[in-house]
Amino acid sequence: MPLEIRTFGRLALKNDGKEVSLPASRKTRALLAFLICSAGAVSRQTLCELFWDAPDDPLASLRWSLSKLRGAVNTPEAERVNADRKVAWFLPIDARVDVRGLHDMTKAAICAEHEANEMWNATSGVWLEDCERLNQAAFAIWLESQRNEMNRSRSLLARRFARDPELDWQQRDKWAERWLSLTPYSQDAAATAFEAKHYASGKSAATALADYLERTFKDAGIKPPKFEVNPSADRRLSTVPAGQRIRLLEGKDKVSIAWASVGEESHPPLVKTANWLNHLELDWDAPIWSPLFRELSRSHRVIR
Repeated sequence: MPLEIRTFGRLALKNDGKEVSLPASRKTRALLAFLICSAGAVSRQTLCELFWDAPDDPLASLRWSLSKLRGAVNTPEAERVNADRKVAWFLPIDARVDVRGLHDMTKAAICAEHEANEMWNATSGVWLEDCERLNQAAFAIWLESQRNEMNRSRSLLARRFARDPELDWQQRDKWAERWLSLTPYSQDAAATAFEAKHYASGKSAATALADYLERTFKDAGIKPPKFEVNPSADRRLSTVPAGQRIRLLEGKDKVSIAWASVGEESHPPLVKTANWLNHLELDWDAPIWSPLFRELSRSHRVIR
């Protein structure tokens, strides 16, 4: 199993499902997080200025911290924390880092909603919660900028699914609330939340939300958006996808059997065997089958 590194909440490491003991020093844990988030090697001088600006021997403190991190993170098969006389760096060899997974997911062309939901829950804590109050101004500035970047990535993730027409309105409402919680003065987020609330919970709930948002915007001196719904957006999730093709196959007994396929033909095929009370079109109205088929058809050519 890969080394699992969690940076949201308290910095934590797991190896083969077991918690890895980290140094008690907050500066040492913060150093690991900084190396993980850095695009490449970082000079020892820069690290000393970030974490050890006292008149003591900062290079000695850095060497001590790096040695502690090597003991916690490195294995004979994977040297993740490395350093030479001038620089130090982190290599994610056989390692799964939550913050990198978050950034990769926001950039991915295809992302399943359930995977995004798991990522959202895994990144809900305060980033590097136990690495605050180091009394290092440069690190505090970096930490705040990184937390803003984490919120931006989570906001992009929430916006993506709040506007996903393939999701039902209850799911879109959930993601719209998340988007709005991170960007409370975004006109786009507010308008999207209103529309999702209208179709997910009804007109009265949407009106109550609009009243609250209008007061919030006006109290902040910001012009609120127009709270209106697009009638054409009220399509049912169960609408049969335009890409579904239905064909007939005649058996030796002259009986015709209908079968359907949906999804890109270049995707790997996935055959769903028949069960009691199947219907190639009405299954898209079923609360169980419809979300499953839609999710599967994103990455497979589903044949039924």
